[in-house]
Amino acid sequence: MAIAIAGVRIWDGVAQHTGDVLETVRIEGDRIAGIGTDASLRRNARVLEFDGATALPGLMDAHVHLNLEPMLKGPDEQLAVAPDDRRKAMERRAAEMLSAGITTARDLGGG
Repeated sequence: MAIAIAGVRIWDGVAQHTGDVLETVRIEGDRIAGIGTDASLRRNARVLEFDGATALPGLMDAHVHLNLEPMLKGPDEQLAVAPDDRRKAMERRAAEMLSAGITTARDLGGG
């Protein structure tokens, strides 16, 4: 079933308008099927009213180090972490970033 997220301001980072127009975002499966003010976007969909909330695209972080444990001080401590533990920690950090809205990241110097 489609989902319609209604009553949202869309921020795209480009438009010069203030976002006063409340729009509907239609989602079908795992894809955005449409955005706009057309009532047809709500047809045959589960409608979720968000009354003035703001929707924005996924965020980017252009400088991350998924491979490094922030609490460890030097290279010797970092290298002492077992590869499997390091991989699991990288997966956890990536999942935390995704849940915070970061959908694109550039990992610098990762293994």
